[in-house]
Amino acid sequence: MGSCRYCGKSAGVLSTVHQACVVAHNQASTKIPQLVASWTGDAATLVRVVRDAGRVGLLNPSELNAAISEGLNNMIDAGTMAGPLSEVDTAKVIDIRKAFGNDCHADQSGPLQRKLVQSTILRELNAGKQPSLVQADGSMGIFIGPNEVTIWIAAAALLETKTHSTFVGGTNGLSVRLMKGVYYHVGSFKGQSVKYDVTETTDSGWLVFTDKTIYFKGSKRAFTLKYPKILGLDADSTSITVHMDGRSLKPFTFGILDVAFISNLLNSIMERQAVAA
Repeated sequence: MGSCRYCGKSAGVLSTVHQACVVAHNQASTKIPQLVASWTGDAATLVRVVRDAGRVGLLNPSELNAAISEGLNNMIDAGTMAGPLSEVDTAKVIDIRKAFGNDCHADQSGPLQRKLVQSTILRELNAGKQPSLVQADGSMGIFIGPNEVTIWIAAAALLETKTHSTFVGGTNGLSVRLMKGVYYHVGSFKGQSVKYDVTETTDSGWLVFTDKTIYFKGSKRAFTLKYPKILGLDADSTSITVHMDGRSLKPFTFGILDVAFISNLLNSIMERQAVAA
């Protein structure tokens, strides 16, 4: 006789779950993130409602934490659709997270906290303020100028597109039988060189964004990019390319997390500098 992995009671011969428990568990896993993301009342009431839903749905502490975190992340994503999260909404997320206490411990320094900091940075930049929530230390091997302020730090891979070639072709002609099992091929070989581009990681390290400069420090290279020299940006889901002024300068492509935030950050900084100029 097996025991149900959700309720712990006997599940019958050759069974480890009750179907009713599976349904309740799945419903709670879906319901709790939706409750958290759309909540408009006080945090204490939300905590009570969510914990009740977790008990009914037989969620273990880890699953409850994941469901709450998912809901808070969805709340932030919904609030940042049109721009940075407002101060009111930021305070709301923080209050809810604190109210849950240990039920939301995984996000105290994880993705949710990172999103809150990023949104605060963009909001302050847009308001004409100077964000100072992040600091670079000497252990990274990057030393910023004395009058510069660090705005963001990110791990990054330096990517380069390199052209390779391969020879493609074949033979034609006919085979002449000389003796049993032995043939001599008469003909020619024709082919051509085919070139193709491959994006390769050539270095990895840190990007530091200050109010005046972008610093890159990898294991092989180190360089700076000045905002006034940036002509434009291109981004996809995993990388951002910075086009620089100057005929001899190739674009710099970085593989990086949070591409959307980095793009918005760079645009905000450059717009701010353009106004100041």
